[in-house]
Amino acid sequence: MLLDLLAPRARSNLEVCAESAFAEIIENFEHKHELKRQGQGFAKFRVDGDFFSDLKATQVLIGKEADPKHYSKVGFDLIVICSEGKVWFKAEERVILGYFETKAVAQALLQQLRELAKNYI
Repeated sequence: MLLDLLAPRARSNLEVCAESAFAEIIENFEHKHELKRQGQGFAKFRVDGDFFSDLKATQVLIGKEADPKHYSKVGFDLIVICSEGKVWFKAEERVILGYFETKAVAQALLQQLRELAKNYI
C-alpha cells in the first residue's frame, strides 16, 4: 500500500485483434521478451526499456511538465489477454513521483502498445 502511494502504476490498454491470433502473438513475444507468467488466456511479459529514459523524469523536479516523449523507451509489464473473442494488450509500470508523471507515462505506454500491435491489427 505504501508502494502504491510512493510509486503508483501507470496503465494503458489496447484492443488488438481477434482471439485467433493469440497463440501466434504469445509465440512471437516469447522470443523477444521475458515471459513472467502464463495461464489460460493470458501471458505476462517484461518488456525491457532504457534506464536513461527514467532519468528524464527528473525534469519534473525542476518544474518542467511531464512529457510522454521522456518515457518513450521505458520498460513495462505487458499482459496479453484473450477475452470476449479479442486479444488485448495491457501495459503497467510503477512511476516514481507518480502524481506528476502517471498521465504522461500512460500515454507513452499506449504508444508502445500500438507499436507492438502494428503487426496484428
